[in-house]
Amino acid sequence: MSLPTLDILRALRMTTGSTSWVFPSSRRSEHPIVNVRKPALRLCALSGVDFIPHDLRRTAASHMTSMGISRLVVSKILNHAEVGVTKVYDRHSYDGEKREALEAWGRKVRELVNSKIGQDIPSTI
Repeated sequence: MSLPTLDILRALRMTTGSTSWVFPSSRRSEHPIVNVRKPALRLCALSGVDFIPHDLRRTAASHMTSMGISRLVVSKILNHAEVGVTKVYDRHSYDGEKREALEAWGRKVRELVNSKIGQDIPSTI
């Protein structure tokens, strides 16, 4: 997980109260959100930006490959199932490669946000 993502999750943690979930259910705080459709619709209404949650995966994957991150690593990040004999023989976790890619993506997102708001967002929240 990238440092910017950890920063955001830590900030969210402070708003969730005593629940053990970062994204608790709005109806039963002792349970996590299991479907992102309703929260995404609320976010669209609040932000005025219309999107489908799956767009976030597609956007991140497209940007990461445009940054030179291999499709294999992006596929591992997206947790796509592999086919063929390689899945049987390649037992490497790709954790280091995924971490490096997500750190690079986090820096890119921070750069994009900073350029849009005209100021630097803090590296830790």
